[in-house]
Amino acid sequence: MKPEEVKKVIQSVPLGSKIEVVKKNGNAIQVALKSYDIAGSEPKDFNGITIPEVPAALLVAGPIFGDLRLEIADLARIATVAV
Repeated sequence: MKPEEVKKVIQSVPLGSKIEVVKKNGNAIQVALKSYDIAGSEPKDFNGITIPEVPAALLVAGPIFGDLRLEIADLARIATVAV
């Protein structure tokens, strides 16, 4: 999916709602939406120490492992399960 597609899908979903995310590898997981912010960050350089870029991601609460970042590039589909 592209960041614009993800923004369009999640803008009408209330925070905390259950969504089902299908990844490109076929795995489907049910998670709770934590944030509408999907922005990544550019690489940064601090006196010769380079911090790599952080790709755009969806912030969610997982069913077992707590909060997760699901990279937008890995997503195939998002569906609302429960509000």
